Amino acid sequence: MRFQLKRSILEWPISHFFISKKMATEKIKKSDIEKVLGEILNSGLILHSLRVSHKDPSREIEILIDKPGGINLEQCAQIHREFIRRTDGTLFDTYQVTFGTPGIDRDCIFPQDFQFHHDKEFVLRLKSGNEISGRVEIAEGVSERLKVFPLETEPIMVDWKDVSSARFKVALQETKK
Repeated sequence: MRFQLKRSILEWPISHFFISKKMATEKIKKSDIEKVLGEILNSGLILHSLRVSHKDPSREIEILIDKPGGINLEQCAQIHREFIRRTDGTLFDTYQVTFGTPGIDRDCIFPQDFQFHHDKEFVLRLKSGNEISGRVEIAEGVSERLKVFPLETEPIMVDWKDVSSARFKVALQETKK
């Protein structure tokens, strides 16, 4: 899910039309973005990824956030509005800022993805070439060890370092006509 809140040009303060040459050439630092996000994101939300493009004319900041069970559109919009409110009239105004969630079609790149979506099935491709699918939990006390619950067999322990890729198992359902 990608969400972008755009304001009408009539809602912009007059200062938006007079960006100094200095502001137009300065580059924002990821640490500045993370500082603002740290003030906004509550304990249940995490910063999944952050991408900054300094290429003119469309300088962009893309922020992907997630939480256990996922984020709905209203929550994403609320966080985006708060970010814009806190950064209004600053160097951030020279960037197009978008917020979104990584989406269910993404690769799982952190073991924490399994914590957030413990009720979903995943497909893990191992470096050995084997493939395992089932619900996944992080093994108790070991953040880099996974416990996979396939449907027809006993749970299997897998080290995160042995996983070459992990994705949500998306089941397509047939519709009756």
